[in-house]
Amino acid sequence: MVSALMRQEPTVLARLSFLPAGDMLHLSVITHAEIHYGIGRIPPGRRRRSLERAYALLLPHFGQLLDVTVVIAEGYAGIKAGLERRGIVLPENDLWIAATAIEGGQALVTDDSHFAAVPGLTTENWLRP
Repeated sequence: MVSALMRQEPTVLARLSFLPAGDMLHLSVITHAEIHYGIGRIPPGRRRRSLERAYALLLPHFGQLLDVTVVIAEGYAGIKAGLERRGIVLPENDLWIAATAIEGGQALVTDDSHFAAVPGLTTENWLRP
């Protein structure tokens, strides 16, 4: 959803505007790294500068980035082992992001349907009405 916010997707912006007062968006350091990686892959130029600017403007709205802790690392290991037993393989970074959301008791806002395989993870898709 960070990419959708950077593109100023109307559906996502509308959902954001309806967040109850006091609710806060959080961002995993893993997602932060993924965004920087994605931008860094783009050749220097106007498009890259535009994305860097869009992310820099968006980042303060997330408050403090959520670091990976020992408890999150243990949660990641449990999620990965449990999914592997079921024959399910998810991208590594997505497992870390899921573990972060579960540990924080937070819903993960995503358009990736494979997160439905993660037990105990609540997801929301702000791109779908």
